[in-house]
Amino acid sequence: MAILLLDTTVIVDADQRQETTPPASGRMQNRWRKKGHTLSLPDVTIAGVALTHGLMLLTDKRKDFPMPELALYSLW
Repeated sequence: MAILLLDTTVIVDADQRQETTPPASGRMQNRWRKKGHTLSLPDVTIAGVALTHGLMLLTDKRKDFPMPELALYSLW
C-alpha cells in the first residue's frame, strides 16, 4: 500500500501555487465559521491548494477537513 501511495503522490511547490488559493481559503474559512465550525488557517490553506489543483488529500484527521467538495483519502 505504501508503494501505491508514493507512486501517486503529487508535491505542489508553495511558490508556484495558484493566485486564487489564498482568497479561496479565506472564503472557505469564513463559510465554515458561519456554520459554527472553526477551521485553522493551515487546514483551510491545505484544503484550498488541494481543491485548486484538483488533488486528493491524504490525512488521518478527517474532522479537520469537513468540506464535501474535497477528495479525502483517510489513513484509518
